[in-house]
Amino acid sequence: MKIAVLSDTHGLLRPEAARRIGECDAVIHAGDFCTKEIWEQVSACRKPGAEFYAVRGNNDREFMDFLPESQSFDLGGFRFFLVHDIEDLPRELSECQIVIFGHSHKYAKIERDGRLWLNPGSCGKRRFSLPVTMAVLHLEAGAWSVERIELFPGEKELTELSRFLSLILRHKPEAAGIALDGHGWAKVDELLEGIRKTRPISMEILEEIVRTDKKMRYSFNEDKTKIRANQGHSIEVDVELKREEPPEFLYHGTGEKFVSSIEKKGLLPKSRLYVHLSGDPETAKTVGSRHGKPVVFLVESGRMAKDGYVFFRSVNGVWLTGKVPEKYLKRL
Repeated sequence: MKIAVLSDTHGLLRPEAARRIGECDAVIHAGDFCTKEIWEQVSACRKPGAEFYAVRGNNDREFMDFLPESQSFDLGGFRFFLVHDIEDLPRELSECQIVIFGHSHKYAKIERDGRLWLNPGSCGKRRFSLPVTMAVLHLEAGAWSVERIELFPGEKELTELSRFLSLILRHKPEAAGIALDGHGWAKVDELLEGIRKTRPISMEILEEIVRTDKKMRYSFNEDKTKIRANQGHSIEVDVELKREEPPEFLYHGTGEKFVSSIEKKGLLPKSRLYVHLSGDPETAKTVGSRHGKPVVFLVESGRMAKDGYVFFRSVNGVWLTGKVPEKYLKRL
């Protein structure tokens, strides 16, 4: 017997969660639907004949008062106790072999004294930087096993995925076994297939990486069948940058350890195709802090343009140029 166990959907039933529910023989929800519509959606996802057990969470207001605060029931030869907050457990649980709870948004599976304690984690909107999870409980021949389902990675895992995406789309597309076209575009289906060989990813996760990237490093095409990095490439691609006249001053942030070299040689693209410049000193300082103690250089970009240097501006606002000789630089 397969049982979908979920909690804390908080107004969002993810497609993958709905699919998993539809594959199971019963559904258990430990509360915090937050809207009656989500309760109805979970119920509608069940396959015919699948039982549905649920309790009310602390965020389920009067519109969910038809649900109990806790309940016990028999399923698959086991006695269950279901409650939203583990702090609300009764003192006596002697007959219950499986306890399901939620509220903390943090997945937990504990087996102690012949009893299973299971918190499937938060299944809806990602909160507290935690991964989005649910569980599938397998009951067979008087034994249980639990399958942890990660629907969406936590903040740490998402950051690691973003770094890997940057590597693929800027420097080494072969790391995912794909090729970029002449304008830096990768086919999304091929990219996802390539990344899945080493780590889990979905279209939903890829869209979240693009949407939440503070530097707006990536862009989809109109129908989201292709994706590319907006700048920062070390491989030869034409990302169709438009030439633009720069303001009088731009700024470059770096680490203190690089100052001596910059004052002697100027700013060089090194492994990249262009030198990256910021439109304001605050942004440049943030960039520089990634390399240790930050130092900001003022760039006389207006004078450079008059002297024939070409500037571009990427779709995410980064200024790009081929080289900045030291005579156009001033340390702030």
